[in-house]
Amino acid sequence: MSGTLRGPGADVAARPAAGLPWGGTAEHDPLAAQGAERLRRAGVEATHICYPGLIHGSSSTPDLLTASRTDVDEVSLHPRPRSAEMSIELKLVMELLVEIAPTLEVGQTPHGFRRVIPIVGGTFEGPRLRGLVLEGGADWNLRRSDGVAEIWARYTLQTDDGALISVVNAGLARGEHGAPDRYARTVPSFEVGDERYRWLERSVFVGTLERRSDGVPGVRLQFFEVA
Repeated sequence: MSGTLRGPGADVAARPAAGLPWGGTAEHDPLAAQGAERLRRAGVEATHICYPGLIHGSSSTPDLLTASRTDVDEVSLHPRPRSAEMSIELKLVMELLVEIAPTLEVGQTPHGFRRVIPIVGGTFEGPRLRGLVLEGGADWNLRRSDGVAEIWARYTLQTDDGALISVVNAGLARGEHGAPDRYARTVPSFEVGDERYRWLERSVFVGTLERRSDGVPGVRLQFFEVA
C-alpha cells in the first residue's frame, strides 16, 4: 500500500492518477482491513482513501452523506481501465480446385453412413503460395442421422517451388449443394517440413467448401487465416 489519505478533505492533487489501483473505505467498515491486507499480500501498489465518520454501505446513499458523495466522486475521477476490444479478421490464404473420383460407399455403420471420396488432383493458389493438389488423398465423409455430414479429408499439396504440405481438413456440411441454406465450413490444419512454409503451423485457419462450377467433378475450397 502506498499510504492512506483522509477524505473528504484530501487534496485532489494528492490522489492517485486515473486508472491506477486505489481503494476507498468507511472509517467504521469492519471489512476495510481485510481489503487492505489482501492488496498488501498480493504485492499490489495502491492508495487507500479513508472517509471518517462513515459506516459500511454508506456510499449507496450519496445524497444523504456529504463524505459519501465525495467517495462516489472519487470513482468518477479514477475509472477502471477498459480492456482493449478484441476483433477477428479473416485473411485469404489459398483457393483450391480439387478433383475427385467416384465415391466409394462403405455403407451404414453405427456412427452413420460412411463414404470415401478419393482426391485425384487439382491446383491451389494464394498470395504467398501456389502449386498442385497431389493424387492419393480422400475425404472420409460420414453422413449422420440428423442429415449433417462430417468432413474429414487428408491430402498433400506440392508448392511450385517443391515443398510438400500435409493437409487435414475437418468440418461440417448440411443442406443440398446450391441451396440457399447450404452450410459447409471447415478447420484445416497443416504439417510442413520446409521452413519457408512453417507459418502455416502457427495460426488458426477456417475454410469454405462448395462444388466446382466448371464442370469438373470436385470441390472448390477457400482457406482463411484467423488474424
